[in-house]
Amino acid sequence: MTANILPIYEPIIHGRMYYAFPLCLIDASDRHAQSWIMSRFVQLQSHTLAQVEQTGIAELRFANADHPACYTDAFEVEQVSMDGMTQSDITSYIRKAITLHQYAYIYVDKFYVADNPFSAKKHVVQESLIYGDEDGKFHILGFNRNRRFDKSVVSHSDIAHGFLNSATSSIYFLRPKAFHQSAFDLMDSREQLNQYLLSQNANVDYVGEPRHERAFGLQVYASLQQSIRNLADRKELAVPNIAYLHILAEHKKLMHKRLQGFHGHGVALASESMLQYQAYEKQLMKLRNDLIKYEANHKVAILQQIDDSLRIIAQSEKQCLMGFLDCIPC
Repeated sequence: MTANILPIYEPIIHGRMYYAFPLCLIDASDRHAQSWIMSRFVQLQSHTLAQVEQTGIAELRFANADHPACYTDAFEVEQVSMDGMTQSDITSYIRKAITLHQYAYIYVDKFYVADNPFSAKKHVVQESLIYGDEDGKFHILGFNRNRRFDKSVVSHSDIAHGFLNSATSSIYFLRPKAFHQSAFDLMDSREQLNQYLLSQNANVDYVGEPRHERAFGLQVYASLQQSIRNLADRKELAVPNIAYLHILAEHKKLMHKRLQGFHGHGVALASESMLQYQAYEKQLMKLRNDLIKYEANHKVAILQQIDDSLRIIAQSEKQCLMGFLDCIPC
């Protein structure tokens, strides 16, 4: 059987599959694509403090980025219902889509799919991205058995069986659009950063719960701090909080890259702010690693240290952004 493998690129961030998959389909070395990436992933969202007290966790994530429908500005997104289809039907549909240069964004029960942390161990429904077809197997992206974001090769039947047991009915097929604009939009970026600073969100094009039920921008720090404090009584919630700290660190990584664009346009304080965001990224990755240690030893002092550090980082980032934005003319 002739191999049919679509191109995949190294994503600039990959802590969560919902944003890693779209970024894997874009060549970030292309200046047009760079401008698109820098215009996205500015805003953060989380549960409100009241919701964290009820649910125990912050649900911190990038805003307007956690579903294929969020990326229609960069991809042709086709949602196809698979209701009533057999394993063979599903396999055939995906294989045909790949020949049409479409990537399959599919939700599967990872219990039935090889080479992932939950294979034959636990029923967990997560995303997979299918980008190739060869000799009765699909080439997919996701977190492998070693919890590394990487490529894997799994059987057609694994994917079809995993999908049929996922309680989802649709597969999303993505095809990248051409990027036609490469100019760095200074004013748009400034407005997005200001929304983040003020913990507001003017974007009406989102997928998910009503906007009033979420916290945005710098407010997510308070929600995450409460989520961390809850671990003293809810140790089983350590894993999602590790992910939240990773997301927060990757947000600072992108902020550093974004400020490079401002620096290229001669904005004062851009260079100084870039150094600040590099420091935030390193600090947050350390906090993530500290929480991994807590997962093993359950020392409450670690939670207090993370809580205190998040409060300090939030205050510092607020001052950094206020000073930086004051240097950009409205």
